[in-house]
Amino acid sequence: MTPDTPTDRMLTVAMQAAIEGARELMKVYGSDRLDVELKSDNSPVTRADKASDRTIASVLGATGLPVLSEESLHEDYEQRRHHRRLWIVDPLDGTKEFIKRNGQFAVCIALAEEGRAVLGVIFVPCEGRLYWGASGHAWRLADRLWQQHTTARVLTRPRQSLPLHGVRQPLTVYGSVSHPTPQTDTFVARLAQAGIRAELVRLGSAIKMCRMAEGNAALYPRFGTTMEWDTAAGQAILEQVGGCLHAFPANSPMRYNRPVLRNPDFLAVAPGVDARMALAIMETVAGK
Repeated sequence: MTPDTPTDRMLTVAMQAAIEGARELMKVYGSDRLDVELKSDNSPVTRADKASDRTIASVLGATGLPVLSEESLHEDYEQRRHHRRLWIVDPLDGTKEFIKRNGQFAVCIALAEEGRAVLGVIFVPCEGRLYWGASGHAWRLADRLWQQHTTARVLTRPRQSLPLHGVRQPLTVYGSVSHPTPQTDTFVARLAQAGIRAELVRLGSAIKMCRMAEGNAALYPRFGTTMEWDTAAGQAILEQVGGCLHAFPANSPMRYNRPVLRNPDFLAVAPGVDARMALAIMETVAGK
């Protein structure tokens, strides 16, 4: 991939950072020592999260833009609000899945501009799949042997434009594997009441939004705690292929670099799905 525009150059740096961060994750994933600790919010963190974060910050540092990462100290909003552009990073999205060693984790990097996620990169290490989107386009490349190759070589692999195909019936609705909620079940039940055939599938991390961008799933309602770095990259990719991610109860696109970094409830919608109907149903559930 040869960078020709400022956006291309930013994409290339973000893709390099995601792959290099993933290399740090896999060093720990293949070991017998995860060094799991609990943060102040009782969420787990491992030495892999920290190593990936350091590497990603080092690579993104070349852009001169500030970085908002799950595993770094967060600037006060009074400082952050002046950043017109900044990176939003989750160096290990799906830490619980990483600890379970089920492969359902990813590295997520987004570029936010004036509150909008305009560029997104997600790398799924156990599958060797890299997803990225910006400027109205999104792609995927796959290299299961990526750990044996240089990052530069991985980025020369053939790419596929997203979505790969249209969403199929019955609609697949994603739910969190580690954070199930009764509202998700209610959402699926409301779809059925509206005559929409759907089945609930539970999956970890931002892989859900990658699958949606491919056309392999239709909807992802999320209730409960997520943070900006959990959604920014996935939203950027989804929006490039005609999907959306709306926050509730506002029922409007999720914005970033907010005073409060915790996300409200949201619904991600894949391209080719009746977004108006899905968002209207979500509004009835999220308002409860």
